[in-house]
Amino acid sequence: MTSRDERETRSDLLYIFVDVEPAVPLAYIIPSGEVANLLRVSHATWLAKPGRGGRPHRDSDMRRVLSDFGFPVPGYPAGWLEQYRDRWDLVTRPVDR
Repeated sequence: MTSRDERETRSDLLYIFVDVEPAVPLAYIIPSGEVANLLRVSHATWLAKPGRGGRPHRDSDMRRVLSDFGFPVPGYPAGWLEQYRDRWDLVTRPVDR
């Protein structure tokens, strides 16, 4: 994802992330506002922590959605993504064909 996604907060937009590693793929359905917040908070947290050798991280346009970032991200503890597994109830309108 990119920094542009940090500003995407439409109420009618959902992201569906699919984990294809398991034999039966897992789907995580997340509202765009939650993804935007996660991207802002996790990236700011990553930038604030020192990198290799204590050097500061260099900013980039890349953003990541992870279940566990490997460092504390306020509001997103390890496993936070599970609450969105198979949340098809968040899809409130049928898809037009």
